[in-house]
Amino acid sequence: MPVRSAEKDIHKFLAAHPYLIDARFKGARTETEISAKGGRLDILIQKGRKHTIVELKKVALDESAIVQLEDYVAMFADKFKLTSYHYLVGKSPKDIVRFKKRVALASFKIHIRLLGLQIPLSFAFDEQTRCYQGASPGSLGNPVSFIL
Repeated sequence: MPVRSAEKDIHKFLAAHPYLIDARFKGARTETEISAKGGRLDILIQKGRKHTIVELKKVALDESAIVQLEDYVAMFADKFKLTSYHYLVGKSPKDIVRFKKRVALASFKIHIRLLGLQIPLSFAFDEQTRCYQGASPGSLGNPVSFIL
C-alpha cells in the first residue's frame, strides 16, 4: 500500500533539484527551513547575488499561503537581496479565480507551480542530462514518486 509523502520530503527533493521548480534555477544554491520570527521559510534559492523564496504546501493553495509568502518576503528583504518574483508550490486552489485575483494584489510577482501539473509527482534520473525529469508511473529505472 502506498504511503503518503511528508511535506518535508518534497521540500528536500525540490531544494536538491531546484530546476524542477523553474529551469532558471539549474545550478542554483539552496537553503531550507530558515527560521524567522513568524515561522520557517521552506526554500531559499540563490542564483547569482539574488535570492528567491519558495513556499511549499502539500495541500491546495489558498489566500493564507499568499499572506505567508508576503510575510517571508517582508522579513527577509533586509537580510537578502531578493528577486522581484517568488514562488508558491502546492495543489490547485479550490477557488482559482479568487486566488488569482489575490495573487495579482501582491507587491511582487508570484509564480504558481502546481504539484502534479507544472511539477510532476514522479521523476526519473536522466543520465545524459544528469537531471531528474518527469516520469510516468511504471517508468523504467528507479523513479522517485510523491503521493499527496
